[in-house]
Amino acid sequence: MAIVFSTGVYKFARQTMTTVVKCKSFNPLLLSNVKSSSITARKHHPQSEDGKGCRARSHRAHAGGGVALSKSGEELEARVQKHTAQLTRANEALRQDAEQLSAIIATQHDIATAGHNFMAVMTLIAERAQKLTRAMGAAIELIERDELVYRVGTGAASRHVGLRLAIASSLSGKCMRLNEVLRCDDTESDPRVNREACRKIGLRSMVVVPLYHNGGPVGVLKVLSTQANAFSERDAQALQLMAGLIGAAMSNAAESESRQELLAERTSAVAALETRARQQNAIAQLSQHALEGCGLAVLLEDAVAQIPRILDVEYCSVLELLPDGKELFLRAGTGWKEGCVGHAKLVAGRESPAGFTLSSSSPVIIEDLRTETRFRKPRLLLDHGVVSAVAVIIHGRSKPYGVLGAYTIKRRKFTNDDVHFLQSVANVLAAVIDRRQLEEELLAISGREEQRIGQDLHDGVCQQLAGIEFRNSALVQQLAKNEEAKAEAMLVGELIRDATRQVRFLAKGLSPVQLDANGLMSALEELTSNASKLFNISCRFECPRPVLVGDNTVATHLYRIAQEAITNAVKHGEARYIVVSLSDSVGQLKLRIWNGGAGFLASASAKSGLGLRIMQYRAEMIGATLKIVSANGKGTTVACTFKINR
Repeated sequence: MAIVFSTGVYKFARQTMTTVVKCKSFNPLLLSNVKSSSITARKHHPQSEDGKGCRARSHRAHAGGGVALSKSGEELEARVQKHTAQLTRANEALRQDAEQLSAIIATQHDIATAGHNFMAVMTLIAERAQKLTRAMGAAIELIERDELVYRVGTGAASRHVGLRLAIASSLSGKCMRLNEVLRCDDTESDPRVNREACRKIGLRSMVVVPLYHNGGPVGVLKVLSTQANAFSERDAQALQLMAGLIGAAMSNAAESESRQELLAERTSAVAALETRARQQNAIAQLSQHALEGCGLAVLLEDAVAQIPRILDVEYCSVLELLPDGKELFLRAGTGWKEGCVGHAKLVAGRESPAGFTLSSSSPVIIEDLRTETRFRKPRLLLDHGVVSAVAVIIHGRSKPYGVLGAYTIKRRKFTNDDVHFLQSVANVLAAVIDRRQLEEELLAISGREEQRIGQDLHDGVCQQLAGIEFRNSALVQQLAKNEEAKAEAMLVGELIRDATRQVRFLAKGLSPVQLDANGLMSALEELTSNASKLFNISCRFECPRPVLVGDNTVATHLYRIAQEAITNAVKHGEARYIVVSLSDSVGQLKLRIWNGGAGFLASASAKSGLGLRIMQYRAEMIGATLKIVSANGKGTTVACTFKINR
């Protein structure tokens, strides 16, 4: 029985030696011991390999030697098992170290190539640190004054982002002050930690790694667990290996992000300045046109054409408050469907955004018309798909003229700069409107004064001249016997009659148009006849068919335009031929004054005088358009077109 046992031990030793040799890591001393045991076994059993004569020689062996060999085999087996276990643990540790090292290298590579998004880099660092240490969560705490703030959290730490810890009383703060990795195996027994803060977030063990860059602290990396003794020294060493790269990567990402933000801010500032410059340039051009005396209609069209381009909107409108104050009339606009401009009306008050703007006496910004509750949504805006808008008041002398608005089909929040630009345009328009109202008042006062003077000339001076002429006729009869005195008296009478005619002509010019519908045609006929006599030129009136103007104010302004055009033609163009024509076609009345002169628009005095401006003002006052065309060798044409409301 002992021989069989010894043979088994010998075979186990051979197998164990083979296993040890196959291991990647083995103990030479153990191999030496195994070989020594094998040799001893061979000395006691020289023929054990081939089995020949084994049983016979075993019976001759001393009984005491079998017992010793049995003990030696047991000791050998125990030693082999012990060393085998040590080798297994060593190999497992080497495998884990190799895996951890590979993970560290991969993590460092990923961090180094993560890009320049600061939050993305920090999130990647926390995720990899948690995975590397098999933690339940990881966090990056950054310095803010005298506190450390959870800026990024993963796993169990994700719900604590924003948590603040005092640097002076926390393990994270101590880690940063000492600039070394600190490990806490149990927060309930570690005096270095803020126990209340740890209980608050359910933290029982952690490893804290300081993050430094360029010689200064930036924060800490923390891995944590809700269980005690969750981390080993190997975990702390792994994080220590990564600490330098993590700090550098975070700092580089932060610096890059800061540079990107600065670049974005500068780009945005440059774009804002360019937009502001375009806005200021548009306002300057509009103001220049206003100073040049452009009419209100032209200025309104110019404004609504520029605003969509500057503010990047689809629609723009000038809504005029009608005299009754109950409705707003779409006087001018851009982008609206055909037939809207010049016809569409909106209800004032809270029935429309424009009405609400007037009632609130301040600019109104609409971010989303679909959700507005401050006013009703007018069909005009809904039909055009308007979503966002901004509206400002166009002020007048005694009451607002109306509302200037910009509209877009995209959701947008208009800025203060947008409002300021729109209000500046509205102010330019308001100045022109105010000037126009003043001019209307001046023209009205001038007209009333002219009528009064004309009436005074007709009723006063003409009557006195008529009396003088009568007395002179009596004197002529008395001087019948004195031929020389009679002739002188007759000459005086002729001069008196000539003066009477001139005064009557002046009186007629100051109050030219009668109150009946035929008054304009008669007045123009008389105007051209008197101009021919007064200036010794050819001036005729053409009217193929009767044109009736029932509004005496409109007729008076048209007469004054023709009168001013004739005067300018004679004075500046040295015209010898003038034709005044009046026609009515498709609901439009057209007054045309042509002269064959040199073209008074080429004259500097004509540009600097008030004649052309007064003609333009009069046309605007009655809602007419005035065009002046002058060409060398072809004379000058003044055309005034007025829409007749029948």
